[in-house]
Formats: sequence, structure tokens, C-alpha cells
Amino acid sequence: MARVVVGVEDPDPDVAGQGIARLRAHGVDVEVGPGSDEVRRSLGPYLHHRRHGRAFCLVKTAVSLDGRVAAADGSTRWITAGEARADAHGLRADSQAVVVGSGTALADRPALTVRHAAVDRQPLRVLLDARGRVAADGPLFDPDLAATLVVTTDRAPRRAVEAWVAAGAKVETVAPGVDGGVDPRAVLELLGARGVLQAMVEGGPTLHAALLRAGLVDRIVAYVAPTFLGPDGWPALAGPGPATLARARRWHLAAVARLGDDVRLDLEPPDGPPDGDA
Repeated sequence: MARVVVGVEDPDPDVAGQGIARLRAHGVDVEVGPGSDEVRRSLGPYLHHRRHGRAFCLVKTAVSLDGRVAAADGSTRWITAGEARADAHGLRADSQAVVVGSGTALADRPALTVRHAAVDRQPLRVLLDARGRVAADGPLFDPDLAATLVVTTDRAPRRAVEAWVAAGAKVETVAPGVDGGVDPRAVLELLGARGVLQAMVEGGPTLHAALLRAGLVDRIVAYVAPTFLGPDGWPALAGPGPATLARARRWHLAAVARLGDDVRLDLEPPDGPPDGDA
């Protein structure tokens, strides 16, 4: 008798279970479940998107040994060395969107393009700017590099919105979050509706903290550099943390890799592989 092994069922409502049912109807022995953790981890963005409709949220950060993402003067280039930065471009290549907040856009004037990996198409560049702080110039608004989407709120001045549109960017307005910034859940839902399976968030301490507080982070990739930036450096997360160590959420270390003198840590939520059930 023919036998087929399936790691997980496809949660897409248009096809869920149909292939397995057809195989069994034709006398094929189908076993579901072996290797399911590995499959869920590999297909995490797809499974999450099909179950929830929102983009899978991959947070990428580069930190010093004392947990700083920038020096006291705000400089960030470069905390990690070349191998780690090239690896991070591989993450961009695997994503359909790269997301930053207005603070990062103002401080770094990033291009947010894939430059150290081969891609057929650049990911969508997404700027979150609730109040129209970022001017419509620089690499982020160069349409020859890649497409740009600005997600804002009704607090952004009309002149800022008009300038973004004139520069060739698409603009979407969502409700503000609890802190007055762009609501992060609304952003991930908006990107999911646009077909984005994985959104790589390269924001700063404020955006990353907002996503973590909202319980929206599905995976963290942290590049740790063998350097210290001191107490005046910028911490990896902004805002208050848990009042006691007992209330601190412990993430699961899924993988570790050495990249030159830097280290890459892949972290998953405490409830296991990001299979879309959370």
C-alpha cells in the first residue's frame, strides 16, 4: 500500500484537508504529524498568515554585550561586523516587507534594500510615522531602489502625506495605538491583507518594545557583538519592563550561530515553534 507522511495540515480554508482526504479516498495511507515541529518552524510565516490573516512578525536587532543598540550619541554603524550584516540581508531577502519606525528613519536614513543576497524583487519598505516626522527624501523614498509604503494616522499633517505621495510612496492611515503611535497590530493586519507573509521589523527600541508588549512578535533574531557601549548607550527596548524577575517572559533559544566574532541568536516565544496557534 502507498504511504504518505504529512508534517502538518495546510490551514488555508480553501484547501485545508482536501488533499489528505483525496489520498485516503484512493486507498493511500496518510500519517499526519511526524516532524511537525520542524515543519511549523520552517513554514511559520505561511502558517501564521493563513490562520490569522496578519503578517508573521520577525524582529531583528543588533546589540552590544550590555544590551545597547546605539552609542550615547545615537550612532549605530556598525555594532556588528560584515558577516553578521550580510546574514541580516539574507533575512531581508526572505521577507516580503521590511519595517522601521520614524525614529530609525530619521537617525539612520536607511535604504532598507537587500544588498548582500540575490533577490528577484526587493521587499516592500514600510515606514511607520504617526505624526509625519519623516521628510519624503533620501534613499527610503527613492522609487528606483524599491517600493515604499508609509503607514500613518490622522495626526499626520496633510502636507506630509502629500509629500510622501508626490515622492511615489503609497500611504495608508490606521488608528493610533495606545501610545499615540501607529497601532502595530493594525500594521501587521494591513500587511497581511497585502499578501505579506513575513514582515521583518528593523525598528528601534520604541517599536520593538511596542510589538513585544502587544504580544505580536513571532520570532527574534538578535546579533550580539563583543563590545560594550556603557550605561549611556541606547537600550534595546524602550519603556518599563516587568516589576519583578518572576514576571519576566523567558523566550526559547531555537538556534545559535557564530558569525566571525559576532553571535546570532534565534528566539521563539515560550509556547514553542511559531506555528500560528498563538
